[in-house]
Amino acid sequence: MTQPSISSKKRLIVMFLLVSITLFALVVRLGWIQIVRGEKYKELAIRYQTRDIPIPAKRGIIYDRNGKELAVSASTNTVWVHPSEVEEPEKTASILAGILELEEEMVLRKVKSRQSIAAIALYVDDERAKAIRTENLKGISVSEGNKRFYPYGNFAAYVLGHTNVDNQGIAGIELEYDKYLSGIPGRWIKNTDGGGRQLPFSVERFHHAEDGLNVVLTIDEVIQHFAEKAVQNALEIHKAKRVYVIVMDVKTAEILAMAVKPDYDPNYPRMPLDDELKKEMETMDNKKQLETLYAMWRNPVVNDTYEPGSTFKLITTTAAIEEGVVTPDSTFVGKGFIMVGGRRIRCWRSYNPHGTQTLVEAVQNSCNPVFVELGQRMGAQTFYKYIDGFGISGLTGIDLPGER
Repeated sequence: MTQPSISSKKRLIVMFLLVSITLFALVVRLGWIQIVRGEKYKELAIRYQTRDIPIPAKRGIIYDRNGKELAVSASTNTVWVHPSEVEEPEKTASILAGILELEEEMVLRKVKSRQSIAAIALYVDDERAKAIRTENLKGISVSEGNKRFYPYGNFAAYVLGHTNVDNQGIAGIELEYDKYLSGIPGRWIKNTDGGGRQLPFSVERFHHAEDGLNVVLTIDEVIQHFAEKAVQNALEIHKAKRVYVIVMDVKTAEILAMAVKPDYDPNYPRMPLDDELKKEMETMDNKKQLETLYAMWRNPVVNDTYEPGSTFKLITTTAAIEEGVVTPDSTFVGKGFIMVGGRRIRCWRSYNPHGTQTLVEAVQNSCNPVFVELGQRMGAQTFYKYIDGFGISGLTGIDLPGER
């Protein structure tokens, strides 16, 4: 039997060493992957194998005091893409762009994105949603959702407010009660392979969405209707910049109507109030446009400060009678004005003063100098005590954003 040559033995030894080194390197690499990087690769595997489909909650309804629906949620569809599951990105983007009437380049960017899931289109009608489902595109899914809808258009816009594309409250009652109206979204979680097929023996989890709670307002739809009609007429007749009206129940202080004109349609909250504002916004950058929109959505009745005017004379009269510095039959001689701190405070009829009048007549005549005198008789400290007592210096606590 021929003995192997020395060179053959050397080659075998070298080969053995190379194989040993390779195996050792593989073992080290495998150990590094499993021990050092194991958690990271485990997370990556779960991320790419897990399909997490959001299930939106239905937003609660906003009713008037008599049960009329002022804000509801209409059924709609959302088209989603799972980029890692898409097999033919260009073809998929072309088909979707054609059905949805979107720019193909924009759709392709989302299809090729690095996100695990992305929304391609919101508020898709049933016909287009059905067409997309029929195409059976890999990595594309259609889920049912909700879109906020205001059946009366701009009716009570500054009371109701509106929502954004994610159904989150942005203004008015929609913002103030957002955590109650929005509900809790659900989730459909399943494990899939690279082609989007569900893995065998995998656990599928379905978390039902919890719909939002309904909200009932003190607003009366009928009274609100007449209030809005009145302010619109006043706006047009007097060519005013803005007109506001609040109607309250004097026994409970409930607000029965709150109307502001001009107003906006919460179904289209980004539409400018008029053509003039539209032209101005076209010249603005995005930041300035957003500031302008927030100013447009701002409820002036709640957010702004106004002088109470002659309505405050009743509080002054009540405080003066209560303090005993005057009686209903007390008389005042009017000259048409009164001097305060070197400043002349005039009566509205200073050109023809009321002359001698009782307190009752002064209230009837709304004579400014008489009520200035009542305040002087009481003194500032006593007067402020009654202002605080009537709650004038505090917040009303109205459940609309912006009072603070």
